[in-house]
This record gives sequence, structure tokens and C-alpha cells, in this order.
Amino acid sequence: MLHEQHDLTCGVGESVTIGDDLCVKVLEIHDDHVRLEFSSSRATPSSWEEILYVQPSEAEYELQVH
Repeated sequence: MLHEQHDLTCGVGESVTIGDDLCVKVLEIHDDHVRLEFSSSRATPSSWEEILYVQPSEAEYELQVH
């Protein structure tokens, strides 16, 4: 099964909801990493944080998450 890829732009404090229940909120943006909060009423724990390290792309302010 193939999934479509979508590009989203979010700033600090903004969030996006994926599906019915998963919410991803941008907590911090740094040069080399992004801190995200994930929340879901169906998951245990219902809220958790992740730090994703990024590598600058060729575009000036665009980041690619690996």
C-alpha cells in the first residue's frame, strides 16, 4: 500500500491533527532539531514529546526530517 506524502508548515505553538485522534504540536524549533508534542486520547501515555534532529536542505528556511 502506498501512502501520499504531504508537506506541512507549522510554527512554534501550532499543531496539526492526523486522523481522528493524533495531534502533533510544535514546541520548539532550533537550527539542528525540532521538539514536538504528540497527544492522543487512545494512547498510553496520552501525551509524549520527541526531539527530531534535522539537516538543513538547500532551501533557505526549509528543514528535512530524517
